[in-house]
Amino acid sequence: ITNIDEDHLDYYKDLADIESAFCEIARKVPADGFIVADIENDSVKRVLKDVVATAIDYRKLYNPQRELAVMGKHNQMNAAAAQAVGDILNIDPSHRDEMLKKFAGTWRRSELKGTLANGAFVYDDYAHHPTEITTTIAGFAERFPSKELIVVFQPHLYSRTREHFDHFVTSFGQANRVIVAPIYAAREQDDGMVSHHDLVRAMQEQGVKAEAFDSLDAITEALRSSLGPDSLVLTMGAGDIYHVGEALLKG
Repeated sequence: ITNIDEDHLDYYKDLADIESAFCEIARKVPADGFIVADIENDSVKRVLKDVVATAIDYRKLYNPQRELAVMGKHNQMNAAAAQAVGDILNIDPSHRDEMLKKFAGTWRRSELKGTLANGAFVYDDYAHHPTEITTTIAGFAERFPSKELIVVFQPHLYSRTREHFDHFVTSFGQANRVIVAPIYAAREQDDGMVSHHDLVRAMQEQGVKAEAFDSLDAITEALRSSLGPDSLVLTMGAGDIYHVGEALLKG
């Protein structure tokens, strides 16, 4: 259990309801089993309160100098969790470390889509919750400090945008430029209570260099005319925003 946060509130009532779901699963782990967790997380602490399994705090294995192919502190923490599991399973440490170093990530998680003819990088990420967004952008800012970081964000669900609105507004502070696409409706109907324009206006009030566009095609065209060799485009969201990067790479 890496962390527990308020999400999927279209299904769960609140954070306590989410914690109860984790509790139900954690309590099924038997006494001779293990739960690898961030036991400093307040929600995780509550979940682990009555478990009979052995709880392993993977944070004790965190090593910021660990050599990884993937970026960001969150991936260093993930590697620590993987190390904890490896220790439980008695995996040879040298083999474990070599595999962690080679792990290149997964589809739509800080995924390099390609490089434009002028040298600009195009990445894509599935992050769609404020905590994920902040953490992912921080990883890019650390790995590419000299790049112009352009985040192209597509909010996912009207309900999520509304419920986490204030947190979304403050999630993009480390980006040099933010472009916001229309909200990806998925399974919901637009109730008219929130829009991507509302989000951009609130971000601008916080000093974020943000723009709203009404289609993915419009975003693609705007980027084509403004990217330089030091630009890094990061498309972000759980919908179809990755089409922007693919269109840019096609030329």
